[in-house]
Amino acid sequence: MYDVIGALHEVHKELGPGINEVCYQEGLAIELKERNIAFSKEVSFHPKYHNKILGSTYRVDFICKQNIVIECKAVTFLSDNHRAQLFNYMRLLEYPCGILVNFATRYAEIERYFYDKDLKKIVTTEGKPFIFCIIRKTKCFVTAKRNVLFAKRSVYKKELLLYCDTRGTLFLFVNT
Repeated sequence: MYDVIGALHEVHKELGPGINEVCYQEGLAIELKERNIAFSKEVSFHPKYHNKILGSTYRVDFICKQNIVIECKAVTFLSDNHRAQLFNYMRLLEYPCGILVNFATRYAEIERYFYDKDLKKIVTTEGKPFIFCIIRKTKCFVTAKRNVLFAKRSVYKKELLLYCDTRGTLFLFVNT
């Protein structure tokens, strides 16, 4: 997995922040090929229900080494919707590893997750279940610093600080 992460960093280093997601995907395909890392790009698959294939089609950005799902983004910040997309791919394909990367920021944001088939849960790099951080019907400012997600929102003249560390632990602070 570390060689794949190295390729992601190299693409961001070469192309820089703020360009189209498709450009990053093309750059990543070139970088993976140059590094001799086995991959498939834009892989389509059909989910199953009661062991019957459904008509709906999903498309994964990359599958590396036949067991790592990579979802590429070029957005202001990664949201829980982006994570849910990766988690669904991992769960439906039953692939043990997933990487969510955001190329649009100054430094590439790379998040690694693992799917535990026995628990049927997504776990973080420390093996703890991931907990979604959700603030409903409010706009919030989200930043990532040193693999820690912070969300701030002023609610009813109180500052709400939502903190989710990389282990998936959720903390909520309200300053009055």
